[in-house]
Amino acid sequence: MATLCRPRCKMAMAVLVVLWGISTSARAGLVEVQVTPNPQEVFCGADTIGTLSIENYYRNENFVRNGVNWSGAVLEAVFTEIDGYCLPGEHLANLRWIQVVTAGTNTIGPPPYLDPFNRDDGLPFYWTEPENADPTDGKNGTRFFDAPAQAVANPANDITFEAGLFCVDFATMKMTFLTGFEWGYSRDDTDADGFRDDVTLKAFTWLTAITNTMKTQIESWDASNTPPNFLGDGTPDGWKVVDDCVCHCTPEPSTLAILAGGPGLYGLVLCIRTRRRRSGQKITETSEQ
Repeated sequence: MATLCRPRCKMAMAVLVVLWGISTSARAGLVEVQVTPNPQEVFCGADTIGTLSIENYYRNENFVRNGVNWSGAVLEAVFTEIDGYCLPGEHLANLRWIQVVTAGTNTIGPPPYLDPFNRDDGLPFYWTEPENADPTDGKNGTRFFDAPAQAVANPANDITFEAGLFCVDFATMKMTFLTGFEWGYSRDDTDADGFRDDVTLKAFTWLTAITNTMKTQIESWDASNTPPNFLGDGTPDGWKVVDDCVCHCTPEPSTLAILAGGPGLYGLVLCIRTRRRRSGQKITETSEQ
């Protein structure tokens, strides 16, 4: 991810990139490339757990901050949990996002690498834990937002991302890939005005299974060294991507209050869990290019 201040900044480009002047609600609902279907159903094993919608995917060209012109792209995705997977009064508790820079030029590190390249913690996830829980950032794992950009006076750049939504079991360090997508953009001087401020969005592609690139980056993740880069000692930390569904539910705060009132009150909000099953169609892994 390019530097995105929310309020802390992450970088994935060779030169400092910022979200200055861009609010996370700016141009809400603008998708400039074809996204089909939208929303996409999300499964964990055979169970339908929700949908993922692409709310924004657009060029963000030539915006100005502190006298400097920047160009890049904006992408926002939102997960919506369906009724029936968790019991009434509960919600999915262990959603996390991972993003990989899979290819590009003038990136801050040699692709592929987990985004951000410079880490604020020792975990492989896109949001830090406080960010993931923040209602203006990750919203408990239900929201992904990125706005990479570079100064238009800098050399042209090209970048491709793979983003994935996971359920994560921290006790066993296992995670289940739920759904994901590939996106990106290039920035160059296509109108010959002397500035590399013209953005071309890359095609959007849903990932129905985790790619080898993303799985390798996760399972080889080594963050045992000190900040800011967490380069590690060469020994993977032990994260594993598994086929088994490790999604789990937790009571909402209001439900916890009912629980404190005793089993009689709790019985008022419980019902039998019903889960929608995916069709018999087999989902195959996305091939690497």
